[in-house]
Amino acid sequence: MLSHTFSHIPGVGLKTEHLLWSAGLSSWETFLSVDQIPLSLTRVKQIENYIEQSKQHLKNKNPNFFSDLLPSNEQWRLFQTFRD
Repeated sequence: MLSHTFSHIPGVGLKTEHLLWSAGLSSWETFLSVDQIPLSLTRVKQIENYIEQSKQHLKNKNPNFFSDLLPSNEQWRLFQTFRD
């Protein structure tokens, strides 16, 4: 579930997240694997950077990285991955 959200990335709200999902970019891996993304190059690079950081924090089992960035109404996304 966590790897399917972009809402923890600064500047990415629900509107942008839905735009990405509508474009078929439903996960971090999908985002990193396509050439055409309906955002400016600057935003794409910023999101790519946060995805790489997110993958590292997920691998290191660090929920604080995500909880500090996710809006309070999106904190539920942490449960499945960090329920322990």
